[in-house]
Amino acid sequence: MIILKAVKDLTLMKNILYRELPQSITVLGGVLHILHNNLCHLEIKFAFVSLKGLPSSHCDLIKELATLSGLDITEYGGYNTFIHYSPENTDWQEKVLLLPVSILDESHAELVDTHLPYGGNQDSLNHVRACIRHLPNHCVMDEEGRPASWMLSDELCELRMAYTRPEYRRAGHLLALSLALIRRMSSLGLPVYCHVSQHNQAVINAVTSLGFSACPSIEKISVLLICKDRV
Repeated sequence: MIILKAVKDLTLMKNILYRELPQSITVLGGVLHILHNNLCHLEIKFAFVSLKGLPSSHCDLIKELATLSGLDITEYGGYNTFIHYSPENTDWQEKVLLLPVSILDESHAELVDTHLPYGGNQDSLNHVRACIRHLPNHCVMDEEGRPASWMLSDELCELRMAYTRPEYRRAGHLLALSLALIRRMSSLGLPVYCHVSQHNQAVINAVTSLGFSACPSIEKISVLLICKDRV
């Protein structure tokens, strides 16, 4: 097992991962998070890294080993990776919204977690709180100061957990939040990418219009990344 801790080693790994895009995007996000003060206390342990992806035949073995180590793993499949290679060239002409763009705080964590397909448990709620506390996010507030639409980033620098309450849909909120978060991530020197369900054509069309490129050839990643947030 190789554990990289020194800044020079992580920087070298970062440069290697950039050369291996798009397959390395998730690992690159984790390494960049560590280099940006590691506010979520991310630990990355490389037992074996295949930048071309992990064959699906190995998944059952990894799940078995993880279970023996006391880890609970749930697999969510059917997603494609979309990467924005040149966010600095994005057209920043922002849509004028009736509601103000703001930032989530930890009191909003339960609302965000409620609308996650894997939410509703303490681990998920803790993770949402950590992402809100430490990482870039944006939201639109309603007239009562309650989030109407939101988008977060996680400890691997992925844009995710986007949602708009039904009564506020079809108003361009997620488009405006996407532009704001892309600009913020880019200004921090972080990669800009997301995962979209292969069956959600509306979102695929939306991210493509924003300049994201699909990477359907990416397979599962053979790296274990654990986020440990200190209360």
